[in-house]
Amino acid sequence: MLEFIENLADQNEWFFDYGRADFLNLTDKEHDDKVLLLLDPLQHSPVFTEHGTRSAVNWSGSFLLCKSSSYNEKDYRTRYEKYIKPVINEALSKIEKSVRCSGVYSFTNLNVIEIVNSDALDFNVDGLLVSFTISEDV
Repeated sequence: MLEFIENLADQNEWFFDYGRADFLNLTDKEHDDKVLLLLDPLQHSPVFTEHGTRSAVNWSGSFLLCKSSSYNEKDYRTRYEKYIKPVINEALSKIEKSVRCSGVYSFTNLNVIEIVNSDALDFNVDGLLVSFTISEDV
């Protein structure tokens, strides 16, 4: 799953990093126009058939999908149009399509929260906090 998400970021020329929040906080991409995909550590749970063989793996996790933004932009609507909407329409839709078209993975849960003026990093970002569960057929 890690490789799948990292490859997706590479294909779309997004900045990608993986790790705990305290390490991701050290990311320095301020004022870069690229989408940032910052993936928290993944959890995985095997799914077994009644005969004890593995049939799937459920991957759970969360990521920040965002763009560097200016703290001085106070109007929410401006922030939504400039940062959040493009992340939803371009980046999140590409992730959904890639999972759907993979032939191996499928979303079983997807929860998206808009973030504005987030101080999760050492610089200001606007975008989405996404939590997910993806099932992988094995």
